[in-house]
Amino acid sequence: MHRLERPVNFVALDCMPDHVLRRRPAGSRGGVEAKSGRRSRSGGTWLLGAGYCRIAASHWRRTIVTSISGLLMTDKLTELRSALDSLDDEIIALLERRFEISGLVAAAKNGSATVRPGREAAIIRRLQTVAPDLDPALLVGIWRHIFSASVAQQQGRLRVAAHYDSLITAHWHFANGVTFDVLEDMNGLLNAVPGQADYIVVPCVAEAEIANYLLVNQGVMIVARTPLIDVPGISPCFIIGSHEADASGADINLYAVADDGGCSIVEVAGDAVLEVKGDKSKFIGKVADWSSPHRRNPS
Repeated sequence: MHRLERPVNFVALDCMPDHVLRRRPAGSRGGVEAKSGRRSRSGGTWLLGAGYCRIAASHWRRTIVTSISGLLMTDKLTELRSALDSLDDEIIALLERRFEISGLVAAAKNGSATVRPGREAAIIRRLQTVAPDLDPALLVGIWRHIFSASVAQQQGRLRVAAHYDSLITAHWHFANGVTFDVLEDMNGLLNAVPGQADYIVVPCVAEAEIANYLLVNQGVMIVARTPLIDVPGISPCFIIGSHEADASGADINLYAVADDGGCSIVEVAGDAVLEVKGDKSKFIGKVADWSSPHRRNPS
């Protein structure tokens, strides 16, 4: 019986992974040899054993599975990115709608103050309740941009002055949407409202200077303390304007108090009975009540 060695050899060689085969030296019989196995009668090739076929099959299966997994991963990634794009489109549409309504709010205010720190604080409180697992600093940062854009839409550009030490906080609070006058002299900064600026941003650590100024000057008040919560890299500052702050629903009343030790700011919860000791005291504004290290309880 005639044996068909060559077809068997081709099948065997086709089963072998590349690293099992090597080319014969020039002039030798046959073109390819295996590293191990049994020799064919023709002497031209080495036949592949069953073990190598199993190795080859396993190698191919891994290759195919890896390729399919890669395709599935690519498809899944494309699907997820498409979902993110759809969400971005929804966010943009909602922002456009929000600014449409914000424009209507400006007309409804009938000339009242556009900057409403109390309303902003109430919004942030509600949003934190809605999304308790969201990073508060991220939430506040995003909405500061929205608030600032809404104010600019309703009123145009604000005139804001800041001390050099409060400049970073001022940029954060007004979301880089305002050009600031930077004043090195604290007295000059405190006197900038209302002639030179609509609002000034003053470091809370300048409490004594702020209290002394507001104690004897009329028509200017603290309208906010920012940030509402602790934000890394942002120093707490008071924002002073020419109007009283609107209520946030949970506020702290601020009093400038002068005594033998000088001037200071005393904080009293909105529903507490005022008991301030000192030679002279004056209500100088209110800020949203928020748990934060820079809040001081009155003594």
